[in-house]
Amino acid sequence: MSAGSAQSAGLRSVSPADPTDEIGRFSIADEGAVGAAVERARQAFPAWRDAGLAARAQALERFRDAAAASAGELAELISREVGKALWDARGEASLLAPKVDVTLGDGMQLVAPLEAGPNARASFQPRGVLAVLGPFNFPAHLPNGHIVPALATGNTVIFKPSEIAPAVGEWLAQLWRKAKLPEGVFQVVQGAGETGHTLATHSGVDGVLFTGSYAVGRALKQASLDQPGKLLALEMGGNNAMLVLADSDLDLAVSEAALSIAATTGQRCSCAGRRFVELSCAACAWGRRSRTASSWGRSLPRTPTKGSRPTASSPTKPMASDCCWWSRSCRPPTSAPA
Repeated sequence: MSAGSAQSAGLRSVSPADPTDEIGRFSIADEGAVGAAVERARQAFPAWRDAGLAARAQALERFRDAAAASAGELAELISREVGKALWDARGEASLLAPKVDVTLGDGMQLVAPLEAGPNARASFQPRGVLAVLGPFNFPAHLPNGHIVPALATGNTVIFKPSEIAPAVGEWLAQLWRKAKLPEGVFQVVQGAGETGHTLATHSGVDGVLFTGSYAVGRALKQASLDQPGKLLALEMGGNNAMLVLADSDLDLAVSEAALSIAATTGQRCSCAGRRFVELSCAACAWGRRSRTASSWGRSLPRTPTKGSRPTASSPTKPMASDCCWWSRSCRPPTSAPA
């Protein structure tokens, strides 16, 4: 299920916590390899579409069982390759199997035939070949959130993992092999931005399911303007804010804010990039935040202590903005508390 490449250059995955820990080397799929993968997916699509939900569900359930049995192994790999704290990686790994149950249960109700009225009926059809472009910060859970529904509804999938997490991508490919999918139904192509662009813009790809930065998502949209029939599902993160009022539990608020900054060094859409603190408690909150962050320090990914860990990707912007001092009267302070 991994598409080969004629290109000599490859990806080298090294643990951010230990530069001597080489996790693996992976061939980069060039234009020819991407085209071959798309052709295999197109050839496999009709039979997979026509197999019916019951047959497809059996394969997904085999994947579910294998994912549940291997969650610990996956967590170790995620922590090792991208630097995510082991407790956090365990949480991510535990989400793969339940996604299958959610999809085959409530999820399939969303695409069930709809009786809209007298002589009016709506039905939903698979798109065809879907490209899934995954991020580094949740290298298994977020791609899995696209892959499972895509396969359940009869599409074939070509997955390009983040170039920062190729080993996790290959691990997922091996798990799908255990699920005994027909040839060409699920494939992995490795590479960086060029490979992703080649895959996403290929005329034989019917849809692109992307999770990543705003800049890349916008570039994909622009590159696909001449392919209006191509589905684009672009999840491009966020910049969440935390609102702290004077009557809140300041210890809890400060602890959660610090953890939000430290988790994946702030490189996830659920991190609080901005904090709005009521003026009357700003000085107290600021002092507690500084003490909390200082007490955590730094630690390695696979240690249980709290703190910031080395990740495989450096933040492109500050992990969080300085506190925005806010008052109920909406008057900004003349200076920030010391």
